[in-house]
Amino acid sequence: MDWFDRNQQAAAVLDALTASICVLDLDGNIVAVNDAWRRFSATNNGSGDYIGDSYLQVCDRVAGDDRAVAHDIAKAVRDVLAGKRSLMQTEYPCPSAEEQRWFLLRVTELRDKKGDRTGAVVSHQDVTSRRLLEERLKLIADTDELTRLPNRRKFLR
Repeated sequence: MDWFDRNQQAAAVLDALTASICVLDLDGNIVAVNDAWRRFSATNNGSGDYIGDSYLQVCDRVAGDDRAVAHDIAKAVRDVLAGKRSLMQTEYPCPSAEEQRWFLLRVTELRDKKGDRTGAVVSHQDVTSRRLLEERLKLIADTDELTRLPNRRKFLR
């Protein structure tokens, strides 16, 4: 199998995944994305696939309530790109105008055959359904079913 075939296979594998994925070079520039990334961008007023853009600068430009989260993400991505850590994983809120959403962010270092760092793979997996279920279960656990008032468990806590 030659280089071109391997790259086509890798692209097909990335496109089959449900997480929005981008590949960064060592400078933090986006060099590849999958179909889920493109679809998310298109449905959320994004500016295309962002190939060639700096992932870190996008994080650094975030303003408002989400600024602290974006800053923490950018710092962790920089740590992975610099080789200070090989993996970073966190959940973060990502509200839209229509709904509250949560994503699981996973940043993994990318190495070539010789073991040299070449960048990172960034994955954003939508975990909103799970988070909403967790919140619902917590509400059920802390609320009296008959009166809908806080129950003894919540009071003691």
